[in-house]
Amino acid sequence: MIKKLRDATRDFRAVFGALSGSWLWLQLLKEKLHQQGGLFSVSVPGVKHPIWLRAGTSDVEVFCQIFVRRELAFFNSREAKYIIDAGANIGLTSVFLANRCPNAKIDALEVEPDNLRVMQLNCAPYPNIQVVAKGLWHGAAHIKIANPSAESWAFFVHETTEDDPAAIAAVGVLQLMEQRKQAAIDFLKVDIEGSEVELFSGGNKPWLDAVRVLAVELHDRFRPGCSAALAEAVSGRDAVTSQHGEYHVYQFGAGAPA
Repeated sequence: MIKKLRDATRDFRAVFGALSGSWLWLQLLKEKLHQQGGLFSVSVPGVKHPIWLRAGTSDVEVFCQIFVRRELAFFNSREAKYIIDAGANIGLTSVFLANRCPNAKIDALEVEPDNLRVMQLNCAPYPNIQVVAKGLWHGAAHIKIANPSAESWAFFVHETTEDDPAAIAAVGVLQLMEQRKQAAIDFLKVDIEGSEVELFSGGNKPWLDAVRVLAVELHDRFRPGCSAALAEAVSGRDAVTSQHGEYHVYQFGAGAPA
């Protein structure tokens, strides 16, 4: 029994220490006290405000990806001014980065209503996070969720018309920069469930000139062409590449800000 407990809490203890890590692991067990979709909160060492999760969903796995396995921990800059979190889900990446990069304005984009509801709870205490109920696309357009019954981290979209009752606004990277009056993007995280094809297809993307660090989760497993579109877009650019968990990372030019 003790060995099983040690194994279950190993990653938590490695990141947060023996007592704090074990306590955080125990907090996540509150999920079992709620019906599916029920909200519960956990307090994370080093994070200013409690984090809200939904029981019986993929939220706990996303939480572990960001806060325990720390797949985006390579980026840490008090000098960062502007971050885009595309496919923000319930806002955990935005919260993680807001705590590490307190001087950055963060646009957190998400399209699914229930994800947005929880993201509002998680991001509300952080004035530097702006929740944007839009999808990231190749430019201004309207999209709709193609699989509304999917797990909360697996919604994908396709383009539709403005008069579609299920239409959601989509925005391009340059539009976001113009709206926020930002000339550069210190960190662009892209986890948009296959819409990498629309975002990166078409060869050279001038807006990439403004990106310092790009982290992309690719979804070729259900949308062939994602990797090819990204490879085409970054082709010929001076970049240091690396892999951090599920993210393919490109540090352009001088790389990540220190």
